[in-house]
Amino acid sequence: MSDPSQWPAIVTGGHGDIGGAIVGALGQAGRRSVKAAGRADFDLTDSDAIDAYFAADKTNYRIIVHCAGLNRPKTFDQLSADEIDESLRANVTGFLR
Repeated sequence: MSDPSQWPAIVTGGHGDIGGAIVGALGQAGRRSVKAAGRADFDLTDSDAIDAYFAADKTNYRIIVHCAGLNRPKTFDQLSADEIDESLRANVTGFLR
């Protein structure tokens, strides 16, 4: 599939406000294959869940839009090491797996 306008796309956080708007915009632009992936699809902090999802979904996604994330309503000094690690996995490294 050499036409970039037809490359399949996946949008993490695709059921949220920003991700949902991106899914809609991709659809309006004529993209035929757009997957809105949400928390029900896989947990971005769990590499095994991510691997299992993509093992079952055989789509060769060529576009990944990362809009999922964790919002912790705390100041940095109030976060535990585990909360910081979970936030980094969801917000930064999760979609790179």
